[in-house]
Amino acid sequence: MIVSSLYVSSGLTYNMPETKNLDNQSLVKLEGVSSQDYYYLGENKARQVLKDISLEVRGGDIFGISSFNDEEVKVLCEIIGNLRPYYSGHCRVGTQGMVASKKMALPQLYYVDSYSNAYNNFKVLDYLMFITDKIKTNQTKAERQKAFLDELVNIGLGYIALTYMEKLTDTEKIIIGVLSGKVCGSKIVVANIADYYFDDDEIQVLKKIVDSIIEDKSRCVIIGTTEAKLIGIICQRTLFMVDGKERYQGGVEELIQRFDKVRIIITDANQAKMIQQLKLAFPELQVETEGKMILVKSPKGLIFDQNEFLMRLVKYNIDPDSIKINRGRVQNSFEEVAKK
Repeated sequence: MIVSSLYVSSGLTYNMPETKNLDNQSLVKLEGVSSQDYYYLGENKARQVLKDISLEVRGGDIFGISSFNDEEVKVLCEIIGNLRPYYSGHCRVGTQGMVASKKMALPQLYYVDSYSNAYNNFKVLDYLMFITDKIKTNQTKAERQKAFLDELVNIGLGYIALTYMEKLTDTEKIIIGVLSGKVCGSKIVVANIADYYFDDDEIQVLKKIVDSIIEDKSRCVIIGTTEAKLIGIICQRTLFMVDGKERYQGGVEELIQRFDKVRIIITDANQAKMIQQLKLAFPELQVETEGKMILVKSPKGLIFDQNEFLMRLVKYNIDPDSIKINRGRVQNSFEEVAKK
């Protein structure tokens, strides 16, 4: 949920050495990394959880790591955080190359994952004061406390400023963990949060915090999650894995443009009848359901004209309860990548 105690003792109170011209510099780099962990497939067969993963995260990046398998996400984040050894390849975090079998705290990295009960008796505001107590600053204690309170209010968390840590929800603890990474000044913030799902308001709060971290272009944020919506809203670039191997790496917008075939999202009280009408009016399109939504997809190579679509709805007297032009969804894109 929040930060491992290993990093509380070493990373949070560390005064980062001054380094010149770090803007957009390479902060995390993996080359051909494979895990020591395996899945047993039966009949004396096994596969590595991760195989030949390469990535680079630079200053100013918000980088999402995702998969339909949360274990793949967690293992890769733990390797980057130097909490888990790896089998082969090369891994560098900050200015430090990491020996495959050696685990150690990295002063340039703040890792958000598990919550330590040691902080249960702290209120949120007191906790932020405590973890930044030894960081050099020109502010007085009162000024620093006011700055933290103002920040909590500005991101929409003023209501928990005086709440004890143990009373927070798991997702609130994670959000406070990411905020801690910001205020502690670490160059690299890794949030390994594949076990958790955030509502829309929480995603917006996370976005505000993450965006403020990378205003300093010498810092980066890595988010490990299976929640595609979170990646679509917060991240600039992403790595998507299938069966432990890279299947896509690049910009989030590029991912959507290349792989999301959903053009229209329709809802109607009589879903079955609406599907029949749509298939009759649009035989060249694919009509599928996802829960209460009807998804209208265009096959590869077909140029979709939304104005023509709307005109044909009128022609065939089709009047759904709601209709929405799809601007692109990461979840659709991941599913298309996986199919390929």
